[in-house]
Amino acid sequence: MKHSFTLFLFLSLTPQFIYADIHDYYNHIQKAEHLLIQGNYKDAIPEYQSAFSEVRLPFSNDLFNALVCVNKHLDNKNIYFAVKCGLQLKQLGCENRFFQQEKLKAIVHSPIWNTSVTRKNVRPDLDITYRNEIIALFNKDQKDRVQRINDEPEEVVLSDYEIAERFRQLIETKGFPGEARIGVFVKSDTTLVLPPYHIILLHHFQKGNEELTGHLKAAVVDGKIPSSFLSGILVFSYTNNIGGFLMDILIDKIYIKDYTEEELSAINRTRSEFLLFPYEQEVDKLLAYQFGDHSDLIDFCFFFAGTFKYSVNLNFQNNFPMEKYLKLKKLKLYEVEEEKLKKYLSEF
Repeated sequence: MKHSFTLFLFLSLTPQFIYADIHDYYNHIQKAEHLLIQGNYKDAIPEYQSAFSEVRLPFSNDLFNALVCVNKHLDNKNIYFAVKCGLQLKQLGCENRFFQQEKLKAIVHSPIWNTSVTRKNVRPDLDITYRNEIIALFNKDQKDRVQRINDEPEEVVLSDYEIAERFRQLIETKGFPGEARIGVFVKSDTTLVLPPYHIILLHHFQKGNEELTGHLKAAVVDGKIPSSFLSGILVFSYTNNIGGFLMDILIDKIYIKDYTEEELSAINRTRSEFLLFPYEQEVDKLLAYQFGDHSDLIDFCFFFAGTFKYSVNLNFQNNFPMEKYLKLKKLKLYEVEEEKLKKYLSEF
């Protein structure tokens, strides 16, 4: 047993990021997340195990979600699976304090975890120079916005273009900055967050620019970024309609367009090209996450293909005025007041 664990540790820490079959990976992740929606965390564990067997280094949000499942059903068998997930998260840049959170309490208190993860010195093999370049671009994006958004909005547009162009150059010369290359980004020590270039891409697509779509699609197919990462970006795409919803976090309401069967079929075809799960599952996951009976679903890390806080899918604007939407809280038709919707659009 000792020898097999040593080999398993070596494989875990190998810096390669190779997908044997990315479709198999996502098929298992889709099944796992469907089980999470149902509150069946125990049966989700073997789906995560199967998914991770397809890869050398899984995505951080999937590793984290697998850990949360194990924490809810910890036993002498799956603690070793948790150890593997923990070591891989440390390889991506998570430090010991990342695991010191209530939702992972049972795992972290395990003697096996303490010996195999907490005390294990894992040195991430990351490209820190590339990481710092990405952070510098993000800082420029934010600085230009604060300084010019009120008096010189046209300069912000120019700055966004220049930053996106620089990002494109970095991708073409260095490759896409996936997690295995530049590591994860963590907020307040314990929360995985989207990488800074997500904001750069968001500002780029919000203005109708889609030149980087090919690079993003290639990064997903090559296993460098999770497909769910794209969901919040492509929702602003004119040419790639992946579906979306209007979410007002201030009044706790979510609206989704009442798509026809033909529209939904077209949306799911586009989603499949970007390895995104069917739109119906996306809605089910959102509904369960925001309003479901399984309150501990909030423990998991999900990215949603929606638009938040007075934002609206640009594809919706092409069909304005919008007539009927589903109010997800009760899954009943809800009439959106036209004046209120115009207010949303103006603030967008």
